[in-house]
Amino acid sequence: MSAPQTEDNNETENANELAPTSSDTGNEVQPQLIWNPYENSWSCFQQLFATKWNQLLVRFTARFPSLVNAWQTYQKLSGILHPSAEMLKNGTETPNWDEVPIRFLAPHPKLNWMALVTGEDKVLLFYDDDRMPTCVEHVQQQHVSCVVWRPSVITTWAVGCAAGIFIWLDVGCTKSIHGSPMYLLSNSGHTFVTSVQWNRDGSILASAALGTAYILLWDPDDGSCLNSLPFPNNCNTGYRILRYSPRYTWIFCAAQGVGASMWHIGSNEWRLQEIRVKGSVQSAAWSACGSFLFLSMKDSTRLYAAYCETSVFRGVKPKWKARFLINLERVPFGGRVFDCGVPQAIAIDPGNIYMALIFRDRPFVFLFILIARDPLELWPADIKQPSLSGAYPVCVRFSSMKETSRILAIAWSTGNVERWLLTPDYVLEHLNDIWVKPPQ
Repeated sequence: MSAPQTEDNNETENANELAPTSSDTGNEVQPQLIWNPYENSWSCFQQLFATKWNQLLVRFTARFPSLVNAWQTYQKLSGILHPSAEMLKNGTETPNWDEVPIRFLAPHPKLNWMALVTGEDKVLLFYDDDRMPTCVEHVQQQHVSCVVWRPSVITTWAVGCAAGIFIWLDVGCTKSIHGSPMYLLSNSGHTFVTSVQWNRDGSILASAALGTAYILLWDPDDGSCLNSLPFPNNCNTGYRILRYSPRYTWIFCAAQGVGASMWHIGSNEWRLQEIRVKGSVQSAAWSACGSFLFLSMKDSTRLYAAYCETSVFRGVKPKWKARFLINLERVPFGGRVFDCGVPQAIAIDPGNIYMALIFRDRPFVFLFILIARDPLELWPADIKQPSLSGAYPVCVRFSSMKETSRILAIAWSTGNVERWLLTPDYVLEHLNDIWVKPPQ
């Protein structure tokens, strides 16, 4: 009589059945590795090392406080900060950045394409009228704050995130010199990128981040850092907003804290001009002609217009000044008075006719007409409300379509994006209403 089989014997037999034979391990295709126990062990080791390292840092800080203070002072002088995801939440123009399903909206400057940044750190690319987007994601591409298309290469885009800047290339249309459809631009301390901007021909990429108190200029093709633009007066704060002027002669920079500056782009050098504003800049947008820079401030219902004051005398440097434009606390329009409150984001029509504003905790987008007078004026023109109840706008952008029409794209807190076609008839209709019935 044979001995009864135990569970161990059964497991041994099952393991022998699953083990590959000599004929199975020949030239045939091997099965794909789904789980690697060494990767899991490495993850555990990393967690253990991080825990022990933090404990050592606590002990070192308590024992050598003078050395710690000296190191922190060195980091401040060198412009290296310590940002976090919480700071990024408070440093974007998108309301409730960590909760909404769409964080950023980027229409293509030349084509009818659209890029969306989702709350899951994915970039969705919509080509023409294709309703099935292309999804772009990477394990290092976390806390994505912005995306911008490259002007010279229509199938290339840059993504700002916590690790730095990812340069993506559509492998179906072009090849990467790195042998991959993406590569990362990174620099010591330049983390939690908040804004990226291309120059006119796409040969230089400028980036702002919460981790450094300076702007970095990159060569996107070889990944090298060309130059750094410091904040005036050695202010120890990160940058939130970058805005190239339409003619690419100025670049506006707004700090995470109080302060803003303007860099003049010369052929041989960059010259700094400080803009004296009270408080922290919430949003900024250039007029299409480049004569004005519209500014909204944090926790303020006022809108400002910055302009460059030049002199007829030779050798006198131009000065940028910001003047009050309009108070948006209560705006009369269409027989009603809208309680708008604090403007959250500004968008300017490429034809320099419309300005679109979204407000904190308000379920509408307000359209204004830009009246080029002296002084500059804003007249209410239209209200855009969501098709779904309970929604509020999180992103608003304009894009051109042909020469006389433009598209207004609005991303709502419910995750849907709506687009309106603004034709010349639409513009004339609102202009006629304004001239017949000027605002009270």
